[in-house]
Amino acid sequence: MPRVRSGRSGSKKRYAGWRDGALEVVGLESVRRDWPAVARRLQRGLLERAFTDAPLLPFVREVVDAVRAARSTTSSCTPSACARARSIATRGTAPPHVQAARKAGPRAGSLVRYVITARRPEPVFHGPPLPGDIDRAHYVERVLRPIAEAILEPLGLHSEDALGEPRQLMLL
Repeated sequence: MPRVRSGRSGSKKRYAGWRDGALEVVGLESVRRDWPAVARRLQRGLLERAFTDAPLLPFVREVVDAVRAARSTTSSCTPSACARARSIATRGTAPPHVQAARKAGPRAGSLVRYVITARRPEPVFHGPPLPGDIDRAHYVERVLRPIAEAILEPLGLHSEDALGEPRQLMLL
C-alpha cells in the first residue's frame, strides 16, 4: 500500500499485488482514466519490476528520457491527460480540465483530453497533432516523480538516481 501523499500512513483503497503471475492494481493512478498514459506506463512497469525483482531505476530513466526528448508514441508515452469536463462554478483560476473544456467548446463532449503546455492547458482531439510546446518538465516533476517516489522510497531507492539528477546529501 503506497503512503498517502504528504503522509506517513498507507492508503486503504489504493494498493497493488501480484496474484497468479499477474499484477493486480486497485485505486492507483494506473487504473484511473484521469491520469496520463505515461503515468500508467511508469507505475505499472515499476510495480511489475518490483514484484519480479527486476531493476527499477533503468526503467524510470528510460520513461523520463522519452518524455524529456519528446520520443513519445500514442500508445505508450503521450503526455495527455483525461478528465471529466463539468460545468462548475469556480472562483479564481479554473482547474486545468475546465480551462481546456472551455477552450474546446461544444466539441469536447463529456470527456476532455488535454495536455499542459507552456502557455496553458490545451484540449487534444483525435487526428490533429499534439501542440509543440508541451511542458515536459511539468510531466516529469508533477506526474512522473511522485509516482516513482511512492514506489522507490519504500525500497530504499532514490528518484534522483532514476532521473539522472544529483542527490542532496542528508546532514542528520
